[in-house]
Amino acid sequence: MEMIEWNNLFHFNVFGHLNSVQLTSGKNDFLFFNSHSAQDPLSMIHFLCGRRTKADDHQRMATTASAFMHSALSAIPNSHFLVVPTKPVVYQEMLPDWLQQQCAGLTPPVPEIVGQLKRDPSLTTKVIFPLSEMRAIASQHEFYTKATFHWTGDGARPVAQLIASEFFHLPSISTLSTVPKREVADMQRFLPGVLLEDSFKEPDYQKAGITECRGDTCFPEFSSASTKIGDLSRFTQNEKKGPKLLVISDSFGRGIAGMFSEYFGEVWHISVNNFKTLTPTELSAVQDISLNQFKPDHVLFLWHDFSIGYFDQNAKVFLTAAKN
Repeated sequence: MEMIEWNNLFHFNVFGHLNSVQLTSGKNDFLFFNSHSAQDPLSMIHFLCGRRTKADDHQRMATTASAFMHSALSAIPNSHFLVVPTKPVVYQEMLPDWLQQQCAGLTPPVPEIVGQLKRDPSLTTKVIFPLSEMRAIASQHEFYTKATFHWTGDGARPVAQLIASEFFHLPSISTLSTVPKREVADMQRFLPGVLLEDSFKEPDYQKAGITECRGDTCFPEFSSASTKIGDLSRFTQNEKKGPKLLVISDSFGRGIAGMFSEYFGEVWHISVNNFKTLTPTELSAVQDISLNQFKPDHVLFLWHDFSIGYFDQNAKVFLTAAKN
């Protein structure tokens, strides 16, 4: 392990190289996570720019997503669906020139898929893909720090504000101030030995009168399922009253859930990434508690853009329990 760390550090400091096939160095010190698999580098960016898909693929993924959404709305009518534009899409101009050239002239699949979904009148106001909004303010607001893949700090705040005001039609009940913070970036794990840190603005929940809790200990109601799920968070207004929100997500839910506490009295966030490890009894209990006992006023299903072709594999597990 020490040799790997030394080798990574040497290549980074001497040659400026990222000794990981899953990371791409962009302009202005931007780093991009390019693939979930080291055996298939650049697969995520190539998918998002349209290098790996054709019109038939777009239609197939739109059909799958539509089926899930209709099933979800049938079981949980107060649902919305957020597709999160990731870093290489929002900050595409920061990709290296050679990668931009590989993607030039291609048709990105996600806008095409979302467009097909929105042509269904029953889904028009239920599907949220805030790419144009994020791009419009990306030069003034840091959605993603230079060495992260996920939302960090208050990065997702404008998206939460957009959804709460324009889709949920809610007024704010609090305002989150921020404090400066610096921590190791989430892409650090792909480059052991090289310190990747980022500075960002962290929401000050305590100052706003909001109790922030993250991790399995935040949901004793779920008993043994909490440890298996792992990625959980909970935000509760200490004094102010407001509606309740349930966020069912992939790993991107963690970075936005707390931002909604400006509009909600209580927010529950549950990642479905590990739901397949739950027993039927545990799954049923989580579903019953989060829907029938918590009784959210709004439910937000959330996944990042690259997962548009497979998100339902995990999300459907929660939905199946919700329908039973």
